[in-house]
Amino acid sequence: MTSMITRIRPHLYTIWLAAIALVTVLTRTVGITRIQEKIFDEIYFPVMAWSFLQGRLDYDSHPPFGKFLIALGELVFGNTPLGWRIVPALLGCALVAIAGMLMYRLTENKLVAYITASFFALDGMLIVYSRTGLMDGALMAFSLGAVLLALTAKRPAHILWVFTVLGMAVAIKWIALAIIVPLMLILWRRKLFVDGLFGLGMGFTVYAIILLAARLITGTENPIQDAWDWHPGAYGYHKFLTDSHPWGSPWWSWPLQLRPLLMHYAEDARGVSVMTTLSNPLLYWSATLVVLGTLIERVVVGLRTLRGLIKDKSERMLRSKGFLTDVPTVLIAGYLSAYVPWVDVSRVVFHYHYLAAHLFALCLTAYWLARLATVQRGVVIALCAVYLWCGFYFLPWATGAYISKPSYVNHLWLHSWLYEFRPETWWETVRPPR
Repeated sequence: MTSMITRIRPHLYTIWLAAIALVTVLTRTVGITRIQEKIFDEIYFPVMAWSFLQGRLDYDSHPPFGKFLIALGELVFGNTPLGWRIVPALLGCALVAIAGMLMYRLTENKLVAYITASFFALDGMLIVYSRTGLMDGALMAFSLGAVLLALTAKRPAHILWVFTVLGMAVAIKWIALAIIVPLMLILWRRKLFVDGLFGLGMGFTVYAIILLAARLITGTENPIQDAWDWHPGAYGYHKFLTDSHPWGSPWWSWPLQLRPLLMHYAEDARGVSVMTTLSNPLLYWSATLVVLGTLIERVVVGLRTLRGLIKDKSERMLRSKGFLTDVPTVLIAGYLSAYVPWVDVSRVVFHYHYLAAHLFALCLTAYWLARLATVQRGVVIALCAVYLWCGFYFLPWATGAYISKPSYVNHLWLHSWLYEFRPETWWETVRPPR
């Protein structure tokens, strides 16, 4: 892989980095207030954030830190679309940089880092969550930020920062707990696993402080008891929610991207404006294939390790440790820990619940593409060119920019993306529209 990197002159990397930064900033900020009405769950979270600024703590089934972040924007720009969306936009930009640095630290390979950052910069779902006053983009920024800090940790004192950021992520949404699996594998790799176990207490402390701070600032009576009592109610809401939703999608459909979540649709004389969680389809489906291939590869390598192909026991133990902490294992562990828990969830779920797993799939794809570039540079360049074209082609569906009705129809590759989807007969509803 190093030989491939040395062929790319340093000034080309500078140009590449500038292009990534430009695309990231433009896609996440230009026209961010074009849609003035509230988009999807903006009817909840920005309202709750504004209530917090007025000294009220509205009930929500998610912890309060995500609303705190939105409130920062509202504090500066008021209860306006810019106020709701500016902090998610900034965190969305930061997430691209975090992903690139994370993969560089994990692989010590500049090509992997740049490919990863490029994928994140043009990912439709990430762009949507950077342009709306919602919490999932912030959740990903803090979650991957904790992983990045784990990769830079050199001594036990650094662990405190890792779990401080993780505690903040969990204080946005509980599903951030899934990041503990790859994070602990990384700490094992860096010989800080035991320190990480103690660090979990720091994460819990930060989480508890945020919950208590929300109640103290808003003058809640008996804040400790109120924070404690909130947990069973919030868990029960998610556990026993029976309401359906027309844009819900079963967990098994997410790797195929059969039913992205429609957040906004408008049609008038200017054309059609759409915002949906649709990610770059060609890259998304490629990433799913990469995940399947990596699972098979990991099983094969794991079985060889367990069967003791190396006769010496000490060497076998060393080989086993390397298998558990190498790059594909860490990334596939992150994917599985973010995805598999949804299999047993009975409440209505949505495509965006796959977001964390999707990001690990993108990282895996970037890793294997860089590996492939050492022997098939032309193939990798061609694939990346196709992914780049597809990302820009579907960009209007992430930004809500108006396109003509014929162009809108051409973008509708699958009927189920914007029309009826029946899980029980999915093969009938995912056909291209007639």
